[in-house]
Amino acid sequence: MEGKVYAVDEEDQSFYYLPRQGIWRRGNQDSKPGNRKDWCAIGKLLYCCGTRGRILWCEPDKLDWREVSGLDDMQWLLFGLRGHYSSETVMLGWKLYSATENGFSRLTTNSRGNIVVFWKVHIPKIHKDDFPCIRKVHIPGTKRLELWCAEISLKRSPEGGEIRGTIECANLVSELDPLSYTVKVLCSIFCHRIYILLRTTNLDNMFLLAKLSAILWILHGSKHHS
Repeated sequence: MEGKVYAVDEEDQSFYYLPRQGIWRRGNQDSKPGNRKDWCAIGKLLYCCGTRGRILWCEPDKLDWREVSGLDDMQWLLFGLRGHYSSETVMLGWKLYSATENGFSRLTTNSRGNIVVFWKVHIPKIHKDDFPCIRKVHIPGTKRLELWCAEISLKRSPEGGEIRGTIECANLVSELDPLSYTVKVLCSIFCHRIYILLRTTNLDNMFLLAKLSAILWILHGSKHHS
């Protein structure tokens, strides 16, 4: 960002590297302790993934992390329900709600400057008391482990004191073996598309992962040589 490469050590102390001068300089100490991952830069701000589905932002020189507003549990539920109750919308709302309940597996950005988040969903059974107005619908639960993703746009207030997120879309990416309890998502943006590789504990998927990696490498190379 702005000709600097930022880094943070295990004690949450920030540093930045000046490539033209070939020197490192010390930045600020992280303002708040916590578990953060998947840092990305959009414009002149840093974003990262916090706990329980929170998305945080800060200015790189200050590291004063703040939460992106508009992405609480109710917002995810309402996006799934779409204003009416049915078995399909309630199930969708519950799967989106699990994004904040269980947290995100991965956070990245796309070519439009929006944030893309991924999370795992596995709902064996939903009880009547766990969801509002569920008495009118039947929710069977999910039979397989699912990987979901959502695209979130960002808008900063005119005063510059708040950033609000809006859920633009949310979709199922893939159904996985329920025994694949460890799921890693590797994302790359080629030709304005996000290609997703899934790495799971299921050994049967290792050949598929290698094949997809080779295909993506060929596509990336052909784009630069065309």
